[in-house]
Amino acid sequence: MTEKQRRHTVLRQVLQEAAVRSQAELQATLQRRDIHVSQATLSRDIKEMGLVKMPMAGAYYRYVIPAEQSQQRQYNQLQLAFQHFVRSYEYSGNLLVVKTTPATAQAVAADIDAMQWPEVLGTIAGDDTILIVTRSLRVVKTLCTHFQQFLSLALDQGGARP
Repeated sequence: MTEKQRRHTVLRQVLQEAAVRSQAELQATLQRRDIHVSQATLSRDIKEMGLVKMPMAGAYYRYVIPAEQSQQRQYNQLQLAFQHFVRSYEYSGNLLVVKTTPATAQAVAADIDAMQWPEVLGTIAGDDTILIVTRSLRVVKTLCTHFQQFLSLALDQGGARP
């Protein structure tokens, strides 16, 4: 691992562990982890990693990694969609069929598409049925594991299955 890769890895860890409000604060945090970096290099790292400042309570801003934040938000949205709208799912080969409550299949399919899983070739949604085409049976089994976790969470939280 190059020094730059190591620095980027530690930067990601730092931003996931704490709210960092300024480059100076970030630089000091990195120094405590034995990574000594100039302000100019840190600025380049921030730009290369696509870090952005997001508002926090109290009129402060903090650095975040937008791709991770967006992906987590999409995952949470898909989880909620399953908890509220999915009735069942089953598969045959590399095809997965998801049954939803009436008029919700397209919204759930859009949430699946938003995940941009490279193993999912595409989805087709009707009124209450979604067809998911995957690259392999192994992928279908992985998706089924995710889907079961989503549905189990709904039951664990006292949610009634539709």
